[in-house]
Amino acid sequence: MSLETKDTKFGKVYRLAGGCKDDFANIRTSRFYRKPSGVVLHRARVQSITMQKPALDALRVVEAHLGKEVVVTGSSRSCALQASLYKKDPKRYAPPSVGLHCQALAIDVNTVWRASLTDEEEAEFVKLMKQVGFTQARADEPWHWSYGWTA
Repeated sequence: MSLETKDTKFGKVYRLAGGCKDDFANIRTSRFYRKPSGVVLHRARVQSITMQKPALDALRVVEAHLGKEVVVTGSSRSCALQASLYKKDPKRYAPPSVGLHCQALAIDVNTVWRASLTDEEEAEFVKLMKQVGFTQARADEPWHWSYGWTA
C-alpha cells in the first residue's frame, strides 16, 4: 500500500492505493451552504458533507455557478462502514481498498434533487462537475461522483 497524491485545480488530494484510510489531515466538513447573495444557510439535508478540502472547494464552485445548493445524500465513510456495506452487498458497494468514499473523495448526489432540475440546469450541473474535476465511473450510478480518481 502506498500513499498517492494528485494535484488538482483546487489543491493536492491523497489516496492510499490498495488500502483504506479515512483520516487524511485535509478532510473538512461543510454544514452550511452560501447562497449567491452571500446569505449562509444550513445545508438542506440532515447530513453535512465531509470531503478532502480540494474536493469540497470544487463542489462549492459548482454551487456558486449553479446558484443553488447541490443536495448530497452521502460523502465520506469510515473504512469500517465501507467494509460493512461491502460485506452486505458487494454488487452495490466497492471494497474499502478501492472505495473513494472512505478516502473522502466521493459524494452521492440526491437523485430527486437532480430530477427537479430543468434540462438546462442538469446539463450545466454535469458540465460544471466535470470542469472542476469530478467524474462518474459507472453509468448505472448516476448519483455517484468521484474527485481526483475514479474507483
